[in-house]
Order: sequence, then C-alpha cells, then structure tokens
Amino acid sequence: MEMKIALVDDNQSTVQMVSGTLKPLFESRGIKPDVYYYFSGEALENDLGKVSFDLIFLDIEMPQLDGISLAARMREKEYTTPIIFLSNREDRVFDSLQVSPFGFVRKSNFLNDFGKVVNRFIDSIKIDKSVTLLVSDKDETIALNVRDIIMIVSQKKKNGLCFWKRRTLCYSLDYGKTER
Repeated sequence: MEMKIALVDDNQSTVQMVSGTLKPLFESRGIKPDVYYYFSGEALENDLGKVSFDLIFLDIEMPQLDGISLAARMREKEYTTPIIFLSNREDRVFDSLQVSPFGFVRKSNFLNDFGKVVNRFIDSIKIDKSVTLLVSDKDETIALNVRDIIMIVSQKKKNGLCFWKRRTLCYSLDYGKTER
C-alpha cells in the first residue's frame, strides 16, 4: 500500500527528525510513504488542488499562516484529509480541536507521542478500508467505503444517500446519481 503524506513545518531540523522516524514506522506497517515536504502553510495550500494527500502532518506555529488557520481553510473547502498536528504549542491543543484533527504530537514528547498517534492512524485506515457498502439501482452498482458516507435518507419510500468522493455526490436509489 502506498500513501501520500504532507509534512509541513518551518523548522528544517524538525522536518529531518520527523522524516527519519516517519518512513521506517510506516514501512514497518507495510505502507510505502511518499512524503512531500513543505516549509510553510502557504506552500501546502498552493498544492492542495494538485496533490491528493492521505495524511498531513502540520506544525501549528509558523510565520504568516499558522497550522490551525490553514486546517480551518482546508475544512471550509471540504478537504477531509486527516491532520496530525506537530507542535511545541501544547497550549493550543484545545484550539486545534476546532478543525477535527486526527491527533496531536507534542514535539517535547515526540518519541513517545509520534509512534502512538501514527500506529492508531494506520490501524484506523486498515479497518476503514475493509468496510464497503454496495449500493444498487436498476442502472448501476457502486461500492462505497462507509467512511465516505455523509448521510442516509429515507422519506416516503424514497431512499438515498450522500457520500464524499472529492465532491459531494447524492445518490437516489429511486432516481440515480446527482452532483452537488
């Protein structure tokens, strides 16, 4: 399995430390990490439409655009990519919860936190990838990862569901697919 990972931190030594730990950890779990390095939030933001990441490691304290503000912009644009914050700013943990991160790694406790959070992430994706729902109507059958389902609707014998695949799609079991 291959995974595209963004690592965003304005500190070169932090990037080297995380990178040196990240690659062997993912590889030991059967995942080949393809890591993209960014030294500012703006640089990542410019690439978001060009590269589809599976995971983003994001520093909080950066010049111009801090990590929490960048994550908020991403969520406003409906990017659901899991984010793991890496920060010395332990006082901002609760602020970070506003953008629903997957986890938080304290740089001051990096060796302990990093492995725990990454292993929990890998466990979650291995579970999620195995749960698939097949939905059929008279014209087609689609396979959905249950993680992509936003809502299921049933009203007066009209059934449907909405799910996320880079854009929100609604699928009426009675009338077929519509895009939003």
